[in-house]
Amino acid sequence: MLTTPTGSLDVSEQNAGSRGLSVTTRRRLLIAGIVALVTAAVVPRLGVQSLWTDEVFTILPVLEARELRDLPTQVRTRDTHPPLSHAVLYLTRDLLPRSELGWRLPSFVFVELGLLLLYAAVARAWNHRVALIALIAAQVSPYLLFYSMEARNYALWFLTIAAAFYCMVRWAESLRDKMPARTMWRWALLWSLANAAGLWTHMFHVFAMASQVLIAAVLALRGTDRKQLARGALTAIVAWSLATIAFAPWVFELFSRPGGLAGVGWARKPSVLGFAYYPFALVFGSSLGPDLRALHGDSIEELLVRYGLVLTVAGAALLVIASAVMGIVRSTWPDPRRRWECVALVVAPALCMLGPFAYVIATHFPLTPRHLLFAWPVLPVIVGVAALERPSLRAPLVGVVALMLLSSANLLWNPQYYKDDERGAVQFAEAHSSAPAYVFGDVAPLYARSSEHLVGLFKQAGRHPRFDVVPHDVWWIESRAWQGRSDRERLDRALLALGLRYEGAESRFHGVVLHHWRAVGDAAAGSGVDGASR
Repeated sequence: MLTTPTGSLDVSEQNAGSRGLSVTTRRRLLIAGIVALVTAAVVPRLGVQSLWTDEVFTILPVLEARELRDLPTQVRTRDTHPPLSHAVLYLTRDLLPRSELGWRLPSFVFVELGLLLLYAAVARAWNHRVALIALIAAQVSPYLLFYSMEARNYALWFLTIAAAFYCMVRWAESLRDKMPARTMWRWALLWSLANAAGLWTHMFHVFAMASQVLIAAVLALRGTDRKQLARGALTAIVAWSLATIAFAPWVFELFSRPGGLAGVGWARKPSVLGFAYYPFALVFGSSLGPDLRALHGDSIEELLVRYGLVLTVAGAALLVIASAVMGIVRSTWPDPRRRWECVALVVAPALCMLGPFAYVIATHFPLTPRHLLFAWPVLPVIVGVAALERPSLRAPLVGVVALMLLSSANLLWNPQYYKDDERGAVQFAEAHSSAPAYVFGDVAPLYARSSEHLVGLFKQAGRHPRFDVVPHDVWWIESRAWQGRSDRERLDRALLALGLRYEGAESRFHGVVLHHWRAVGDAAAGSGVDGASR
C-alpha cells in the first residue's frame, strides 16, 4: 500500500476467508461479474450504430494499406494520429468481421483491460474498496463508454494510460520497500514500454508523462534513503527517456512528410464561460441533455435555453465532485504521508491540463474533451476516495453515478445520441438510384455495395468530382453543416455542367443530410467525362 488511513484492510475482511470463499476469490468473482454485465450490455450494441466520419479516418488507412510497412504512409494521408491503433486494426482485420462490430470490438476490449489495470493500481495505492468504487464509477462513465464503442485510437490510449499508472505504482512500491534493483528496473522498463505505446497512440500522451513526473517525484521523496532515491531517479529518467526515444521515428515522419487533416472544424471556441463544457463532458459525455453537435456548435446561451433543467442538475453534480476534490485536498495535503494523493488526484492533472490549453492558444488547434483523456482516470478515483472518507457526500455521489448511468443508457439505447447515420444514407441512395450512380461521403467508401462508381472523402476545398462516366444519379452525404453550403455550391456547378439537376434533400438520417442530383434528358449517355474539365 502507498497510503495509510484508507490503505489497510479491516480485521473482519482479513479473516473472512475462514468463513467460505477467500477474500481474493470473492473480489475476483465480483469484478468478473461487473465486467460480464457491462459486456452483455455493450457488445450487442457495437454494431447497431453506423460508422461515422471520425472512425473512417482510422479504418480507411487500414483497408488501403497493402502491407504493414505501408500503413504509416496511409495514416499520414487520412489521419492526424500516430499509427499504433491503426496497426492493431490492421493485424485483426482478417480475424474479425469487417463490420461495425468487428471494427469496434478491439476498442471495447482495450477499455475493459484498462479498467482492470486501473483497479489493480488503485487497489495497491489505496485499497480494494476504493478500487471497487472507482471501477463501478468508471464502468458507468458515458465519456469512456463512447470511446469503447468507437473504432478509433482513444480506447487504446486509455489502456496505455492505465498500464503506465500501474507500472508507476509498482515502481514506487519497489522504491519504498527497498526491493532488489532488478525489480525496480523491471517495472521501470515496463513503465517505459507503456508510455512509448501511449505516445504512438496519441501525441497528447506527453501530458500524461508530465503528470507522472510530478507524482513520481513526490512518491520518491517520501522517507527514502539517498542511495535508493538515486536509484529511483535513475530508473525513472531512463524509463521516460526510452519512451521518448522510441517515439522519435514518428516525430521524424511528421517533419519529413506533409500531413493530412488538422483536427475537427466544429469544436467550441475557447472562452471563460465555455470552459464549463470540459468538466461537463468528462463526467457526462455527450448524452445527457445536449448531444455532441449541440455541445460543440451551439452557444452557451442556446444550450441554457434548450436544456436549462438538465444542465442545472448536471451543474449540481459537478459541484458535488468539486466538493469531493476540496475534501481530498484538505485531508491529504497537511499529512506528509498522504500528500502524494493530493498531487496525484488534483495538482498533477490540473497543472498538466494547462498544456493542451496552451497548445490551443499557440496553434488554434480545436481542443475537444477527448484530448483530455490522460487526466480522466483521476475522476473515478476521486469518487472512490471521497465516498469512503466523507460520509456526508456518499448520497450525493451516488446521485452523480446514477446520472452517469442514465447518460450511458442514452448512449446505448436512445437514438437521439447515436452517431451519424451515414450507413442509412448510403443504403437509401443505392436503393433509389439508376446506374451509373455515385455516392459522395466520408463513410460511403465503407458502405457502398451496388453503386457502379464511388468517390469518397469529398471534402477538399477547391476540388471537383471526377467521373469515369457521366452518372445518372449523384448523392452527397452532408455531415459538416458548417461547410455544407460551399461544398454544395461547388458540386452544383460541376453537376449542372454535366446536365444533372438538383432533386432535393433527405434529412431523415440522424446527423446528416442526403442531397440528390439526377440526370435530365440524355445527359447520362456520354462517357469519359471529367467534372473538373467542364
